[in-house]
Amino acid sequence: MKKILVAAVALFMLASFSTAQAGDVNVRVGGTAMFDPTTYGGSAAVDFALGADKPYGLGVGVDFYKKSGVTSVLVPVVAMYKTAAGEKADVYFGAGSGIYRKSNGGSSTKAMATAVGGLNFKAAEKMGIFVEAKFYRPFVSGATNDIAVGAGISFKLGE
Repeated sequence: MKKILVAAVALFMLASFSTAQAGDVNVRVGGTAMFDPTTYGGSAAVDFALGADKPYGLGVGVDFYKKSGVTSVLVPVVAMYKTAAGEKADVYFGAGSGIYRKSNGGSSTKAMATAVGGLNFKAAEKMGIFVEAKFYRPFVSGATNDIAVGAGISFKLGE
């Protein structure tokens, strides 16, 4: 568990330092719920454009869920695409891979496929409110698809 959190912090720091040159950096923090079984948790993500005024970029995140002694930590890395949905909102979606760690006495760490899609409403010039849906699928025989929804606040850093 400690290694996963250290890796997540390292990814966030790498993303933050890398984006100082790129320009557009978005940070999302919020609550989330995974279905089947319903489990509540939190998430944080950093998305950065791969160039000034580019609609595509890279997203790095961490999601944490805990219920009945089972702790799940997911660290997705996704290729992102973001476009305007009018003057006051942006639509974003992405797909990629990451690490899925589940522990309940013992622990299991697996690679996973992941996807995200959401809508970010601009509340101010550099702040917004987002809603999103997420998909996770561990790369292991017999694994099930995990679907989650979340909402929270977003901050735009940089220009």
